[in-house]
Amino acid sequence: MPDDRLSHSSTQANVWKIFVMSQVRNHDIAWLEKDHGIRDLLLEQGNIHHIFPKAYLKNHGFSQTQYNQTANYIWITQPRNLQINDRAPKDYLSDPKITEFGTDASFASNAIPQSLKNDDYNDYQAFLSERRKLMANKIHAYFNEL
Repeated sequence: MPDDRLSHSSTQANVWKIFVMSQVRNHDIAWLEKDHGIRDLLLEQGNIHHIFPKAYLKNHGFSQTQYNQTANYIWITQPRNLQINDRAPKDYLSDPKITEFGTDASFASNAIPQSLKNDDYNDYQAFLSERRKLMANKIHAYFNEL
């Protein structure tokens, strides 16, 4: 599946829904969490959050179409969302209160590149490109398992 199909700016895009379905099927744990599964977040307590926070990108001149990219979305718990606030990824990912459960497996199951730990707004486009590839790989694996 070409990763350019992940260049949407809506959580209503089928490709986003399929990505989330792959996470539910794999019983993936939410990013930066210990025991909250993606399925749980869908049913009761989750938020769709911007990995590069919307306010942070807006403050650096990014448009709505740019910050509302499918590859910038993640299901996350409300408490974690509030902790992240509007900080650069490199800042919030250096906070031990946030990253306590930020394992390599957590990054992988949520198709998030490890490089995010060092990223700020200058790295946003490269992040989107890499995350689209990881998401496309996860979707491809999901279809191969069906």
